[in-house]
Amino acid sequence: MDVDPPSDVDPQIRRLVARVFRIAPEDVRATSSPATIPAWDSMAHLELVMALESEFGAQLGPEEILEVEDVASVQRLLVRLGAVRASA
Repeated sequence: MDVDPPSDVDPQIRRLVARVFRIAPEDVRATSSPATIPAWDSMAHLELVMALESEFGAQLGPEEILEVEDVASVQRLLVRLGAVRASA
């Protein structure tokens, strides 16, 4: 049983993460992180931050960049910044 279905992730975030890390969108989970995505290294992390800023119009400061530890933290951050709606 999948305890972390892809539907827990905003579709726009899922597509962006998949594109940045070159993985299938259905493989993106809320718990996806550098530990589970081999391509998520320090350079790809910066690429993710730049893609988030471009796609969602959000400006991330150093503290916020450090908050990004997994896809769930990306989603929480974007909700807090008002860039995406909280899921029901």
